[in-house]
Amino acid sequence: MKRIDKVYNQLLSNFQEFTEVELLHKQGSSAIEIAEQLDLERSNVSLELNKLVRMQKVIKIKMFPVRYVPLEIVEIICRQKWDTNKMEVEKLEQLSNGGKEEALPANPFELMIGATGSLKKSISQAKAAVLYPPNGLHMLLLGPTGSGKSLFAKRIYQFALYSERLKTDAPFITFNCADYYHNPQLLLSQLFGHKQGSFTGATESKVGLVEQANEGILFMDEVHRLPPEGQEMLFYLIDQGTYNRLGETDHKRTSKVLIICATTENPGSALLQTFLRRIPMTIHIPSLEERSLKEKIRLTTFLLEQEAKRINKKLSVHIDVLNALIHTEKFGNVGQLKSNVQLVCAHGFLNNLDSKHMVELTVRDLPDDIKRDWISNSKNMERSKKISEYVNLKTIISPVMESQEIKMEEDVSFNLYQLIEEKVDVLTKEGLSQEDINQYILTDIHLNVRSFFNQKNGQSSNLMKFVEDDVIQ
Repeated sequence: MKRIDKVYNQLLSNFQEFTEVELLHKQGSSAIEIAEQLDLERSNVSLELNKLVRMQKVIKIKMFPVRYVPLEIVEIICRQKWDTNKMEVEKLEQLSNGGKEEALPANPFELMIGATGSLKKSISQAKAAVLYPPNGLHMLLLGPTGSGKSLFAKRIYQFALYSERLKTDAPFITFNCADYYHNPQLLLSQLFGHKQGSFTGATESKVGLVEQANEGILFMDEVHRLPPEGQEMLFYLIDQGTYNRLGETDHKRTSKVLIICATTENPGSALLQTFLRRIPMTIHIPSLEERSLKEKIRLTTFLLEQEAKRINKKLSVHIDVLNALIHTEKFGNVGQLKSNVQLVCAHGFLNNLDSKHMVELTVRDLPDDIKRDWISNSKNMERSKKISEYVNLKTIISPVMESQEIKMEEDVSFNLYQLIEEKVDVLTKEGLSQEDINQYILTDIHLNVRSFFNQKNGQSSNLMKFVEDDVIQ
């Protein structure tokens, strides 16, 4: 890859997931930043950046230091063509959104990694479903665990707001049918509500999620766990726009709601045909394996950016680490990739506690199972060569300001890195050796991250079998 292409790709990568607010705040990347990220001379990077400005691919912001931003990123965010006679400006916000004071929001789908690649068809179908007159089409999302169905459903909701198909205060209600799989009565009560006295323990009437989602979107994950009775009640709602709370026989309630369902199962065998016929749009969400190498690299880099933000330090990531994370055969979805990225970063953080500004991630920081796969794989050289077309031998990842648009939907409720620092301090005071401290903490890290990942995949819902929802909450 030519140096100018590496510079442009790095610049593109820096702003791929930015919102308008973030871009106007940062204004672009300086030549020094790009040089540090690519381990190149600043003068050489500056030379290439100015060539890109002359080629009308990059906008130059004449601040101090001078900053640069890709033209295509600005056009996506501003939702309009840029005047190429103005490739050098004093400040980006002078021309953002045609000079209007109020910024136009970016299309939520365009911010997704893979929007022009593996997700292109899925996004096209989702747009068509949302815009279909008069009230949109109900959707069924298909894809393996961890492929991003929940995130995609949230982007559908954001697109409905963006395209003004929903009011700005329209609700987005999420319901995981698996949480109440072993208690169908409680499941239906959650979904449709119940009348006081309709069953033992129903001491007062309750509003259901269908009612809460009125004029908005109801996202039902793992819909194959919905019992036949629930599917029948749901397709009656779709057909007639009416429903009853449990225990009601003489009261027809109405709810105007767009339903998005998601399942990992074959819908033909897991759902009633009468229910399926009422969900006209089926959308496939690709697995991690189905995504291109470029998308896998961008996803991994994005996840590393989130960890850099939590650590509040730059990450220096060796190409072998990216190679191992992307190609390990122990996972097949984005959720597990996230878990592995957190483990690598936790290892690296522990091994770089004395470094104030940078955490270096090398092969030694890989979890043992991933490291074994990487060492024993005969395709490593070939894979690294392909990856090197997109990144350098070392990639510098800086903490980025997070936004609601790109925030990961499921986030840890504790700061893992703060926990590590505190435990190191406690164990050091107890007189343990550095080797013992590291071994103790690494074991603890694996337990924390792995158990959190398992919990998020719905493997800890046993309490739901016999405990009321308000107790769980």
